[in-house]
Amino acid sequence: MNKIILVIFAAAIFTFMTFGANEQNSDKIDLKIGEAKLVGDAGYSLHFLEVAEDSRCPDGVDCIWAGRAVVKLVLVKEDQPLSEFHLEDSGEKNVFEVDGFRFKLVSLFPKPTADGQPKQDEYTASISIEKLK
Repeated sequence: MNKIILVIFAAAIFTFMTFGANEQNSDKIDLKIGEAKLVGDAGYSLHFLEVAEDSRCPDGVDCIWAGRAVVKLVLVKEDQPLSEFHLEDSGEKNVFEVDGFRFKLVSLFPKPTADGQPKQDEYTASISIEKLK
């Protein structure tokens, strides 16, 4: 019985240390189009340029295909563009790694409605940022 408790305790500590380390190296930011936020502590900033595509199924509509959202971002270091890239809300291209960072599109709001697409200035992208070791 004591061995079982010890194994469970050890597993809990390992899980806490593993996931705790990942959480310390990652962050989530919300950006509106035209907005930029600082990333890390070495003069980086992430700029949300545009929604390049939003073919997601509108709320309240039955669709055969779920569609996708694609955002265009640029990572800037010390006021110089470092890398311009696209992130999708799903699929192979929803993660991009550059200069020791991993970026992932977590969500894009608002979704299209039956009445049409949101305007570019209405969008907010939630981006997960992980500092790679």
